[in-house]
Amino acid sequence: MKQFEKKTLRFKGRDVEVDAFQVDNPGGPPAIRAVAACGETTATLTLTLGPVDGAMTPPEPGAIQKRLDDLREAAARRAVHDAELAAQLAGSS
Repeated sequence: MKQFEKKTLRFKGRDVEVDAFQVDNPGGPPAIRAVAACGETTATLTLTLGPVDGAMTPPEPGAIQKRLDDLREAAARRAVHDAELAAQLAGSS
């Protein structure tokens, strides 16, 4: 399992730690999973790096890095959204 650099992203004034790594996808195209943590809230997103039908063309230079960065940002947004929702629900009880 390949580990990518852990990054801290800032979203809506909060620091979000995002860890990304390649996951096993037996018989399928490679996939990357990002786990974002915002306080006690975590969000996990997985990105498949290739078409499902098996026909794959080589990616443009920098395309995989861009997809990885986009995945990290999406996971960070989701973690912050989920943390805000959890805080709202805790305040309404």
